[in-house]
Amino acid sequence: MRAMTFKALVLLILAGAAAPGVLAAQEAAETSGLEREVRQLNVTLGRMVELMRQQLESSNAAVLMQRVQLMTTRLEPLEDELRAARDAALGHQKQLDDTELSDSSYRGHLDTRVEIGEIDEEEARVLLYEHQRVLAESRKQIESRLWTAQQRVIDLEQAIAARRAELETWQGEIDRVLGLP
Repeated sequence: MRAMTFKALVLLILAGAAAPGVLAAQEAAETSGLEREVRQLNVTLGRMVELMRQQLESSNAAVLMQRVQLMTTRLEPLEDELRAARDAALGHQKQLDDTELSDSSYRGHLDTRVEIGEIDEEEARVLLYEHQRVLAESRKQIESRLWTAQQRVIDLEQAIAARRAELETWQGEIDRVLGLP
């Protein structure tokens, strides 16, 4: 009986010693299963973040495209105004040129009148002086309008250049977002 009690005691001791190993193995199995689930959740969350990032970039690209479209439509009136300002400047320059032609033509006309004896030289000088005074005032007004038109052309060219630079920036950003070269 003693041998049997001794055997039972040894078995109990061995079972007690083996139990922590079995428990540790069970805990390790449960922990590795939990770790696996956490890793899978991390992978899934990473995919979701990437999809959300792609969706955000697509939304940003759509907004940028709308801005490019809006800027393009806002650019057209400026280009029309620039054409009109250039035409006005050309018109004023033509008026100025016509004024110069008018002066030389009038001088020729007065010389002819003097030659045929219709007027004398003193009268021609008075008429020429009056004509040049009126012409100088007219030239001054035309030059003022020409200068204003030229300044408007410069301002519009600068505004258009700035808008085109913005457009290029936005188009570059769209290309970047869409992964285009």
